[in-house]
Amino acid sequence: MDELIQGIYRLFMGGENSDIAGGIVESNYFFPVCLGMVLISIAIMTVYYYAVNSVRWSKWFHWLILVGIICIINFGIAFSCSFSESGDVLDSVSFGFSNAVLSFVVSFIWSLIIKWGSSACRRTPF
Repeated sequence: MDELIQGIYRLFMGGENSDIAGGIVESNYFFPVCLGMVLISIAIMTVYYYAVNSVRWSKWFHWLILVGIICIINFGIAFSCSFSESGDVLDSVSFGFSNAVLSFVVSFIWSLIIKWGSSACRRTPF
């Protein structure tokens, strides 16, 4: 499982043969950061669709702002974990960017799955 997650992150970090992910692979942050990213994305989107669930917040740009906040949070988590271990800014930005892109994908897919149970936001983002 860990090798699959590393492979997915490495695709966004310059490919399988890139040395960018070298320090991050040694510290083994892929699985905990990925697990945190998935849980944060799912939790925030679930709160949006079922707890907030307001007509006032059912516009596509509100959804986009929320997903942007999720991406920023997940970028920050991945960047700080990587930078505290390796100290290399390029590795940390690359890892943070890949985590942000993957959090967008997870948020989008989770939105498509759970939006139908929402009474006010069922047509958000489209």
